[in-house]
Amino acid sequence: MALSFHVYPGLGETNSNVFNYSQSVRMGSTIRTAGQGGFTDKGELVEPMREQLVQACKNVEKALKDAGGQGWSQVVSVRSYHIDLDASFECMVEMFKEFMPNHRPVWVAVGVAKLGEGMHVEIEAEAFDDHSAWSGVNGANGVKN
Repeated sequence: MALSFHVYPGLGETNSNVFNYSQSVRMGSTIRTAGQGGFTDKGELVEPMREQLVQACKNVEKALKDAGGQGWSQVVSVRSYHIDLDASFECMVEMFKEFMPNHRPVWVAVGVAKLGEGMHVEIEAEAFDDHSAWSGVNGANGVKN
């Protein structure tokens, strides 16, 4: 299986050059993202917390698509790291419903003491980009038939 590492334009390129990492890696049909925060392409951190979480979700989508995936519709696993899990948990659930209305991935939410400067949340995702595997997914409960 061939590996391909991907860095989306803008902040993804900047972070890759400064910190020496990629935004996503594709391994066959599997795509994994690096932790995505609520930064714009210009490197500005969005506020308040809810808007930062929305931007982080958009950045996950961007990283997945940059690696050739379809975005959140193919996400099978999410790991999210929260400075204040109590304050951001329900918002994260709302984002799942918005970005993944037709399926329910596995999810681990972790409360942490510190993330990057000013960050409230960081999100990692894993997607499976094999359309034939998704043909039996039931949108009502996300369970494979």
